[in-house]
Amino acid sequence: MFCAQQVAEFRPHVATLREAGIELAVIGSGAPHFARGFKANLGFDAPIFCDETLAAYRAASMNRGLQHMLHPGQIPKWKEAARFFQFKLMGDMTQQGGVLIVRPDGAVPFSFHDRFPGDHADPGTVVAAALEAARL
Repeated sequence: MFCAQQVAEFRPHVATLREAGIELAVIGSGAPHFARGFKANLGFDAPIFCDETLAAYRAASMNRGLQHMLHPGQIPKWKEAARFFQFKLMGDMTQQGGVLIVRPDGAVPFSFHDRFPGDHADPGTVVAAALEAARL
């Protein structure tokens, strides 16, 4: 639910990023058949990769664990995420996401690690940082 919300928040920015030569990609912890349905349901026009082993999340030092799932900060986020409610659990529910901007040389000029479900980076801030990173 919260991951669908986060992806949907970036949907309006895909074309702007692409026009600047920036490719947006999503990495999920679910199986490939979940990713296909997820992408179709959201109408998301960017690649979605599957990482059931969570290797990419570990490499990016993303937060994971029950303590993050039970964080009280998520409570006010439920209302806005409710429209993305999913009846089927997909992937690792304790794995928190985030946003990384990775330059072709491997540099990471921007990162945001979700502390709890619904703790998302502001898309406008991310897009501005990506456009700035592309100019470097």
